[in-house]
Amino acid sequence: MIEQLFKGRYVTFYYDHQQKCITDSWTCESKILSPRGFQDHLLQWKDLVFQHKAKKALVDARKLRVMIYPEIQTWIAHKIIAPVVNGGLEKIAVVLPSALFEKVILKQVLEEFDEFTSLKKQVFDDLHIAQAWVLS
Repeated sequence: MIEQLFKGRYVTFYYDHQQKCITDSWTCESKILSPRGFQDHLLQWKDLVFQHKAKKALVDARKLRVMIYPEIQTWIAHKIIAPVVNGGLEKIAVVLPSALFEKVILKQVLEEFDEFTSLKKQVFDDLHIAQAWVLS
């Protein structure tokens, strides 16, 4: 069963109970989201990962347009990813936006995750391929 956990202007969070997979789907409206607002949504995501004991995550960032500055990239790695990996998250798939600038930024964010060797991570251009990988 897939449950919608939160729906907002910038992002929607879903949870697949059978697969123990949390999905976040970002909107183009995220271009007006402040760095602090972005961080607030990521904190909400982290709380949902813990609440549902998610083992897998799918980030649909095809429409993500928020500016992710280097200090936010480091913050994501240490304040969001480190705790959820320590809490049991095993696998994350990220579907990249088609825009080159956003794609480069998200790849930089994922490089911050390299220290978490137990986390299997992969980037994709296609949502269906990403879903198949993360759920396998």
